[in-house]
Amino acid sequence: MGQQEVIDYLIKEGKPLSASQIAEAIGKSNSSVCFALSRMLKFKEITFIEIDRSEAKALLNNCIKRRMRLYSVV
Repeated sequence: MGQQEVIDYLIKEGKPLSASQIAEAIGKSNSSVCFALSRMLKFKEITFIEIDRSEAKALLNNCIKRRMRLYSVV
């Protein structure tokens, strides 16, 4: 699993996505995608927005109870 796969998928989608949505779409484990995202954030290859819990509940049908990060390409 490379960071390039994550970047390619984010470019293809064109909208901010959560780590679990990215992992499910590219068929990799959530932990490996989170690791790749953290490395890319460190080197400013991607950016994120943080939404509060009410927005996260509305976005993912009440399965999230905390704030959430959505990642996108710079």
